[in-house]
Amino acid sequence: MDDSLLTQSAAGLLVGREGPIGWLVFDNPERHNALTPEMMAGMDAAVGVLASDAAVRVVVMRGAGTKAFMAGGDLKRSSEWHDTEGSRAASENFTRALGLLDKPLIAMIHGWCLGAGLLMTLPADLRIASDEAQIGIPAAKVGIGLPYEEVKKLILIAGAANAAELILTGARYCAADAQRLGLVNRVVPKADLESRVSQLALEIAQNAPLTIRAAKNTIRSVILGDEAEIRALSQELIDACFKSSDLAEGLTAFAEKRAPRFTGR
Repeated sequence: MDDSLLTQSAAGLLVGREGPIGWLVFDNPERHNALTPEMMAGMDAAVGVLASDAAVRVVVMRGAGTKAFMAGGDLKRSSEWHDTEGSRAASENFTRALGLLDKPLIAMIHGWCLGAGLLMTLPADLRIASDEAQIGIPAAKVGIGLPYEEVKKLILIAGAANAAELILTGARYCAADAQRLGLVNRVVPKADLESRVSQLALEIAQNAPLTIRAAKNTIRSVILGDEAEIRALSQELIDACFKSSDLAEGLTAFAEKRAPRFTGR
């Protein structure tokens, strides 16, 4: 991503678009991109910018610089996270906006991805890590209570036994072990991370947006427990795929042995 294309959405959050790829960047490099109350408060707006841009087909989130995706919450400011009802709600739902994004979301993990950083990756559809990434949840080493909903997501992704290992030990894991625990889809060389993620994002962006949206919502409904209204929305989105111009275009392109030109309609 050309950083000159990024703009500040909120304190510590940058957004931008390069072709069909939207970028969300955690920008607190002097604190290894540690999560701050301002970043939590600005997440809805930052994600909203990318969600409302029709040209964005896929969103990639990463940390600024090369040292960290996100090295947890900013412990120097941890007392601010629970001092009011509003701040408590924000800290308990800091990944909510990412979870509601209906476009594919890729977490590009480099360097430290610890505590809140790892929890931040859980709403992503795909997590790609560099081979030097360090991943873990050291909350038990500090005495921090983890939000119920985030632990639930961790269990659903990694399994109860692996979630217990991560939380109870507070240990850091290398990228290969994180992949073994189910936290990472792929591990790639550090030098190739951004190019490989961009290539993957472009590959996804070329596919039918309505099919992707329907599939993502179905997967989300399973993760959230098959709530009736989410299942109903899934069926609406699936029906829309079969009624779409994109399906006709996809079938025609297949017959003509060419790449389809999807419009999301």
